[in-house]
Amino acid sequence: MVDKVFVILKELVGEKNSRELIRGKPLSGNRAWIVLDKLLSKRRSSVLYEDEEINDNECYVIVVRVFGDYVYVLSKFNNRSRGYLLKITDELIDRVIEDFKKCSNR
Repeated sequence: MVDKVFVILKELVGEKNSRELIRGKPLSGNRAWIVLDKLLSKRRSSVLYEDEEINDNECYVIVVRVFGDYVYVLSKFNNRSRGYLLKITDELIDRVIEDFKKCSNR
């Protein structure tokens, strides 16, 4: 499955971004947002969770199912954006929500 995901990702976002995501490395800054835009516009996907809060901190998170058991998670906490390709679990969603709550002081 990883090989299939890599091939699809490579077509959408290029080899460098694909290799980093498959290896579990985060994409930072503008690259993370570009990958999200391409996944949402060129791939059938579903948003599993999305939230935003702007107060003392700027907090945004989105979890998008893109390939079977794989999700793309983009988080922006203050000025730091990161995008990850991860295998989905209940614990993952709970962790994303908890990280968001810490940022937004909820």
